[in-house]
Amino acid sequence: RERTVGSRFAPFLGSTLSVAIALVIGCWLLQLWGIFPGLGDAVMLAVLEILLTVSMAFVGWRWIELAIERRVSKVQAVQEEAGSGSRVVTILQILRKFILIILLSVVGLIVLSTIGIDIKPLLAGAGVIGLAFGLGTQSLIKDIVSGMFFLMDDAFRIGDYIESGKIKGTVESIHIRSLKLRHPRGMIHTVPFSQLGSVTNFSRGYLVSKIEFRVP
Repeated sequence: RERTVGSRFAPFLGSTLSVAIALVIGCWLLQLWGIFPGLGDAVMLAVLEILLTVSMAFVGWRWIELAIERRVSKVQAVQEEAGSGSRVVTILQILRKFILIILLSVVGLIVLSTIGIDIKPLLAGAGVIGLAFGLGTQSLIKDIVSGMFFLMDDAFRIGDYIESGKIKGTVESIHIRSLKLRHPRGMIHTVPFSQLGSVTNFSRGYLVSKIEFRVP
């Protein structure tokens, strides 16, 4: 089974806690011996704040990750029985990555602020970089937003046969900014969501076929 993000970070968290405990004990001993008397309290307080922040973030992330994994397992079990894909799995995977990025960013800023680094220039710089990045990746953002709305509208699922403009085929995979369609002749189309436009789904409900009978 593929290792989860939490299981990969568990050894790192254990090592961090060990180093932090060693630092607290070392500062406490230095304070008892009268060496750097003012440094011990400041270092211990900073280390304890960092430990509390990292521990709370890790516990919160593990709870979110387990909840998403349980939901994904249930949806995948239904998919295997029905033989079709679901928009829920894709949305949950995107949501998990988004939450992880936000959580790591917030924890990093809190840690930097705790050790005495002024994070205001970092926030201002991040805002400027984010603005430049947004202007330079308008097409990418448009693809992602369009894909989210397609998934929310349940326009297609994995295994559905769809047609959009001159492109048609069976949906083989759905990614963050594009989907892959298998043409009836075997070719693969990789289509960004922003270029789909209107989508015709041939795999929902029923089809009406008009047949002409000629009677002499």
